[in-house]
Amino acid sequence: IVFTKGIPNTDKNEIWVWPETEALRYTGLASVAVGAGLRVAATFQLGPLFSTLVTIQREHHLVTTGLYRWVRHPIYTGSLVAVAGIFLVFRSQLIWLGLPLYCVGTLWRIRDEEVLLGAAFGDAYRRYQKRTWRLLPFVY
Repeated sequence: IVFTKGIPNTDKNEIWVWPETEALRYTGLASVAVGAGLRVAATFQLGPLFSTLVTIQREHHLVTTGLYRWVRHPIYTGSLVAVAGIFLVFRSQLIWLGLPLYCVGTLWRIRDEEVLLGAAFGDAYRRYQKRTWRLLPFVY
C-alpha cells in the first residue's frame, strides 16, 4: 500500500531513503533540470523528424549537428539524467533498481534505432557512429 503513490510516498514515509541532506536534493533537482533541458533542446533540434516511435519520417535526413554532433542519442541522455535526478530528489535508494531497469529499456530502444538508421542511411550512419558517442561523451 505504501508504494501505490510511488517514490514521493516512500520519501514521505522514510522507506528505502538516504538521510535527509540538501546537497542530495539539490543535486537531484539540478539533474532533473539539466536532463529535461537536454531532452527538450535535442527534440527541438530534430524538429519534425522527432517521433515517439522508432521510425524514419518522410524526407528524413541524418541530423549530425548541434547536440547530435557529439552524442547520437541526446534525448535519451537527457532522460537518463532526469530520471536519476528524480530518484535523488526523493532520496530514494530504489535508484539501484529503477535506474538500471530504465537503462536496459533505453539501450534496447537505442539498438532498434541504430539498426533502423543504419539501414536507412548506410555508410553515412556508420561513419557518424564512428565519430560520435552513443550517450555520454568520452564514456559511452
